[in-house]
Amino acid sequence: MSSMNFVHTNIIVAGRSINSKVILYLICVLYLVMSAIWGSVSLNNDEFAFVREPYELVGGDYTLGYLKAHDYAGVVSVVARSYYFYWTYRPLFSPIIHAEHQKLFEGEEARFGYVKPEKVEKGDSGAYAKYAKRLIVPEPDRFYSHGAGKPLLPLVLAIPQLALVRLLTPGEHNLLYIQYTFNYHPVFILVRLAQMLSGLATILILFWILARKYSTSRALLGAAVLAFLPLSIRNFPNLHQDAIAIPFVLLSSYCYTREQYKTAGAFFGLAMAAKNTAIILGPAFLALALWEVWHARSSPASNAGQASLSKRIKGLVSVAAFGLLFLLPFANPISFTSEILTPITHRAYDPRGEDVSAFTLPGSLASTADNVVASAMRPDLRLAESILRLRDVGFFFLTLSVFLLLARRHTSLTRLSIIVLLLVLPYGIVFGYGMEYRMLLFVPFFAILCTDVAPRRLLLSFTLLLLLVDALYCINPIISDSFRMPVNDETFWTAFARWFSFR
Repeated sequence: MSSMNFVHTNIIVAGRSINSKVILYLICVLYLVMSAIWGSVSLNNDEFAFVREPYELVGGDYTLGYLKAHDYAGVVSVVARSYYFYWTYRPLFSPIIHAEHQKLFEGEEARFGYVKPEKVEKGDSGAYAKYAKRLIVPEPDRFYSHGAGKPLLPLVLAIPQLALVRLLTPGEHNLLYIQYTFNYHPVFILVRLAQMLSGLATILILFWILARKYSTSRALLGAAVLAFLPLSIRNFPNLHQDAIAIPFVLLSSYCYTREQYKTAGAFFGLAMAAKNTAIILGPAFLALALWEVWHARSSPASNAGQASLSKRIKGLVSVAAFGLLFLLPFANPISFTSEILTPITHRAYDPRGEDVSAFTLPGSLASTADNVVASAMRPDLRLAESILRLRDVGFFFLTLSVFLLLARRHTSLTRLSIIVLLLVLPYGIVFGYGMEYRMLLFVPFFAILCTDVAPRRLLLSFTLLLLLVDALYCINPIISDSFRMPVNDETFWTAFARWFSFR
């Protein structure tokens, strides 16, 4: 892949010439300011459940205990066992832990006085005290409660920022105390720093890609669409792993359309090492390959189709091989594959955890009729209606998107972007269609298509509209969704004034 040197020109704005670099900096600063506002909000329910995981990945309080005792052999041993344990089971939802792995830390459990923690109910008035007395360690008997699709790359990247948080919040005024005392705090920004920077990297990468395809001014507008989408400013500063995966997804897609298959595979593997939903690029790459082979077969050259087919097959094999190679350090491939196949297969799971059958296609397509007298729709019809959106207006947009894909002569990147956006339909059957963190995967492709099809003035108006909506969201983010529990009546702006009051 060629060097990422941005080409900057002067752009006429309101009759004045402004260097494009200044505009790009402004876009990035606005993104960082708005994402920092969202990043300063206390951890939501999901984030609170796994913010400790990077610490546990390296042994947690067991490692700290060995360090205090200057037992460095113990440090190396517990870190290696912890990483192996997470590497093996974290890709799985509600995993069943093998009997021998249940005993991985029994020596540490006895030495450091581990006690199986009691469950803390949501809204428990004594939650802080219960959490404060826990050892934060790998817990094989409680791993069923950990979520799925989470290889280890995001945890590894989060270790430095959480170590810095620990240094800056010593003693009783630690992260747990801040979580239960403040609605907003600068420490929460630091906790989410890698995710926020991943969003910034995605903006810059997208600008670089678009500047190679379009004018610099159009590339800036495309980057602004990505930066100012409420979905971006709300969900890049979020500890869910999707934020880390997105720049790798974008780079893999671009390299694939440039026929740089080994590099595309490497980025594909890193994307899956962040979140298993990045596997959706596999079918997208296959669909693009089939489309281009079909297009080549219509070429006057008699051997063009055959040559194209051979090249695409070799390309897909290279992507798969390098993807597996770069995924391997961050996830057990057997566990990863088992979880990926969950929607279409049945696997055993720990019944104390979440019901995995709800994520299978039969579970997703089960009849929801409350009236037992009512007839139940056949699952095959429910599947057809879900994919084709036959029961809602999504059918109109799906049909037009397919026609757009077939009717115009697109570049490979534009065509791939349409294919990925169409894949939101089967994706939503399992994960839903809400505009939450899981939809970050589709944001770069949406921005690419906006850049490709929208007139420049309309695109500018759209970005200004997005900024207006962002401003509304940033007034007091903690009450803009139902995933957080405010601990007091403080708003962001009163908290901001408190930070700089030096009291």
